[in-house]
Amino acid sequence: MKKSFIIAICMLISGCTTVNGELTVERILSGDNGYSLTGTSTPELNTISMSIDPQEVLLPLTDDFTASLAIRNTTDTIYACGTDYEIEVYKDHEWIYPPAKKPTEFAWHALRINIIPNETRTFNIRFFTSVYAYEPGLYRIKKIVINTNTSKSVMLCALFTIK
Repeated sequence: MKKSFIIAICMLISGCTTVNGELTVERILSGDNGYSLTGTSTPELNTISMSIDPQEVLLPLTDDFTASLAIRNTTDTIYACGTDYEIEVYKDHEWIYPPAKKPTEFAWHALRINIIPNETRTFNIRFFTSVYAYEPGLYRIKKIVINTNTSKSVMLCALFTIK
């Protein structure tokens, strides 16, 4: 019962969906004037999951700073995604975009990247520090993957902190 409650709270806070009703990485917020992440790093079977490395980033960030995003497919289905992603910060009980230093628009290459069963794909994620004003807090990377059998999309999220 307690585990189900924690999973429900995590899904509500993160706003992210998982495959087969499974939460692949359990993460909770602690309330001591900051954020603390806890969880398991063991991927579950029959899921598509995403993780980020490093999970803790220190300010100041340089404009060439990148992180490694890994999407792991332990299902028997091919998933597809593009090169696009979103970075959001958790402020005032909601996920929002980090404040922009200047107005900008982004363009992404229109590529289809397949993630075959039992494969892990890695991507380099840029933080565009000349565009966004990052502050200490809890952040997430959001990425959409599509089940190629059903054409249903799944939003994946990977949480990290900036200190």
